[in-house]
Amino acid sequence: MHYTRDMLVRLQTLRAQKGQEKGLLELLSQETEDREDRGTANAPEHTPHIPEDEQSPHIPEDHNLTQLEEEMRSAEEIRLLSMQDNLLRKMEQAVKYFDADLKLLRHEKLELDVHIKMADLQHITLFEELLLLKEFEKRENSLQERLNSRMEEDDLVRSKLEECELQLEMKRRDIAKLQEQEKAITATFLASLGESNKFADFLTKVFKKKIKRVKKKEKTGDEEEQEDSDEESEEESDWDEDEDGEGSECSYPLDDSVCPPNCDPDLFEVTLQLRERRLDLEELLADERKSLEALRKEHDSLAKKEKIVLNNLEAAEGDLELLNREKQRKLNALDVVVPLRLHQIEYVSNGAVPGKLDQVLVLNRAPLAGLQERIRQLQVEKNHQKERYRQARQQHIQLIHDCKDLEASIQQLEVRCEQLMMMKFGKLVDLEALQTLSGNRNLEEMRHGARVREAAFNQEIKRWEDKVTEAKMAMMEVTKQHTERLSRMGSLLAEKKELEDKLNYRQRSIVSTKSCRLCLRCGGTSSLCR
Repeated sequence: MHYTRDMLVRLQTLRAQKGQEKGLLELLSQETEDREDRGTANAPEHTPHIPEDEQSPHIPEDHNLTQLEEEMRSAEEIRLLSMQDNLLRKMEQAVKYFDADLKLLRHEKLELDVHIKMADLQHITLFEELLLLKEFEKRENSLQERLNSRMEEDDLVRSKLEECELQLEMKRRDIAKLQEQEKAITATFLASLGESNKFADFLTKVFKKKIKRVKKKEKTGDEEEQEDSDEESEEESDWDEDEDGEGSECSYPLDDSVCPPNCDPDLFEVTLQLRERRLDLEELLADERKSLEALRKEHDSLAKKEKIVLNNLEAAEGDLELLNREKQRKLNALDVVVPLRLHQIEYVSNGAVPGKLDQVLVLNRAPLAGLQERIRQLQVEKNHQKERYRQARQQHIQLIHDCKDLEASIQQLEVRCEQLMMMKFGKLVDLEALQTLSGNRNLEEMRHGARVREAAFNQEIKRWEDKVTEAKMAMMEVTKQHTERLSRMGSLLAEKKELEDKLNYRQRSIVSTKSCRLCLRCGGTSSLCR
């Protein structure tokens, strides 16, 4: 039920006139007459509707009423009073509800105002941060681009350095293999000489002679390289110092083109062939060493370049870090509004909150509780460390006493030892030197045995290396033959396929010709034709 302002005013007037002499019926009748006198100019407001069956019948105004009329009048007054009480109670309840809703709305309005103000303040803070970030954006982008370029350059240099290290390792392995082959050739030469060969010095000088050789020349076009020239350009007169012929027992002139008398021609030819192989290996070794030296220089230059690139990269990262720190410092310098309640402020001076809160630290309750808990933990750890220090101090005092006791025991034992040496040797002797002298003989015997075993192992290794070299050569020859046979088999298979295709084509041609002839003879009526 809704009530207008006029109804509420009339209710207040009726409440004020309750104690006067006029009765309730007269007040209601007067109110009704006043409402009727207002006319129909104004639009009627919503008033409580009284059903027709509840409307009181016309009670005559005559003061000479009968007993029945008096009872009817009393019943009507009671009914109207009950209606009035109900209406007043409903109106009071509606007013209470209205006041409560109004208070709730006022409270919600205050909360919304607070949220709106906080949103405005946050918006202002975010806008200031946006302006600050835009201010640093260009510098940050340029530094980031420079950092990315330095990182790409560093990756490129690292990849080149790794590739160069891989090539160096491969070159070292190739050189090691060539050196092993050279050792194998020398071992083969020594094995071919045998024992007590009177031409051993001469053949050794022929084998180790250094000569200048004509290098391979390349033909124009797509032709292959020419073979090494067999002619020697010029003989060198310098020899290895340890192989010079002043103290040599060989009296024959050094002419590697002529086999000396009484010398095995096959052995002389083998020596020349081994020398050619040795010279080939030395040329390959020289080339590989030159390549290795070039790779080392390239590796050193790349390593220096990598250091420079790393320094540039660290400088770029440092510049970017300085920019981020400056940006964070300016972001921290922005004013941020933090709403606090009075009980949340624990910074007091002389029992009161100071007027300025410039030096106040604002933090959440959880970190504060964590710090307080950490204080308690540190207190416990401090007590524990004090207890450990006290125990360590007691232990230190005990160890000092033990050390003094041990020193006294050592002095007694030294005196006892000197007495025993005087009784046994008649003088003081250095026991360490005595133990060393007694142990040297066993050590020398062990070293001699180790050298003998090492020599035997080296000979065994050389023998097996020779076998491996021969097996590799044989495997290469077998592989070459197998490759030739595979290529021959492929060509034969291709010819076979071509011949089969031709044979199939001729057979189809013959069958089709016979079919046509048969159809012409039978007129297409036979089952074969169909």
